[in-house]
Amino acid sequence: MRQYCYRYANAVHSAMISTMPESLTPQYTITRSRRRTIAIHVHSGAVDVRAPMRAAQRDIDAFVKQKTPWILKMLAECRERDVEVFRVDDGCNINVMDETLTVRWQSARRGEVRHDGDQLFIRGGGLDNEKARRLFLRWLADQAEEKLLPMAEKCIVEMGLSPRLSGFTLRNTRTLWGRCSARGNILFNPQILLAPLPVIHYLIVHEAAHLRHMNHSREFWLLVASHCPDWQHSRRWLKDHGHRLQVK
Repeated sequence: MRQYCYRYANAVHSAMISTMPESLTPQYTITRSRRRTIAIHVHSGAVDVRAPMRAAQRDIDAFVKQKTPWILKMLAECRERDVEVFRVDDGCNINVMDETLTVRWQSARRGEVRHDGDQLFIRGGGLDNEKARRLFLRWLADQAEEKLLPMAEKCIVEMGLSPRLSGFTLRNTRTLWGRCSARGNILFNPQILLAPLPVIHYLIVHEAAHLRHMNHSREFWLLVASHCPDWQHSRRWLKDHGHRLQVK
């Protein structure tokens, strides 16, 4: 038995459905939309099958069965990457916008993070990894508002796209570093500040370019290249190392 999530317009219906008996067939969710093809996305240890509204269950099952070796390989990579994620441990070194900082835990009544020279003090009572993580992410969001958003605003002005911008949103997500909505709102994941500065610049340019092109067409990539010539290197870096920026 496997649980699937069917999406019809704005309604979501869940049901338990028996599928192929093969023990190696991975569990997956189905998201139906007005697309034309069946696609498989593996992320954060989960498998999501995106299918047309009218795609038959047997066709989806057959496609997943055909791609099972690739899915299992991707799931194994996800497990390996989970070991490499970043943790805010006492005494560890972190890079924030290319500045190396040493994390120090300190006992205190009030939970806070203080940056002093090359050290980052995480203060609080009964600190453990989860409390330190929450405090660090809150501080990182403040840093993103103070430093990342002005960088993005300046870049968008230089690209001549500021009239199309409606605003910014900061949110920690598991699968996105940035996103631009059709209404002109750009979302950034504050954890991108743990990436090298050229990668941060690439992400800003990438999302800004969507203010003009809501796709990944040739024109979109030409616009990106005109403001970030080394975009391919940064894109590859984010694909290969982005999982290490996720704070666990």
